[in-house]
Amino acid sequence: MPTLGGIEAAIRIRWAAPKTRIVFLSLHHSKALMDAALATGAHGYVSKSNAGTDLTRAIRAALEGEKFVSKL
Repeated sequence: MPTLGGIEAAIRIRWAAPKTRIVFLSLHHSKALMDAALATGAHGYVSKSNAGTDLTRAIRAALEGEKFVSKL
């Protein structure tokens, strides 16, 4: 995202709409970045390389209030 990173966007979304369920879709395979993303209160972190199999599962988990993380 050119002007606002995903972590900052999630923080702002969480502030504006605390019940929003957030799933990150990322090119990065960094555990530190994944941990930071989940620390925002996000329900999921999906790597783009696994999106074909994991994105739907992550969204379903988020809708059920569960967490989902792609294998890094």
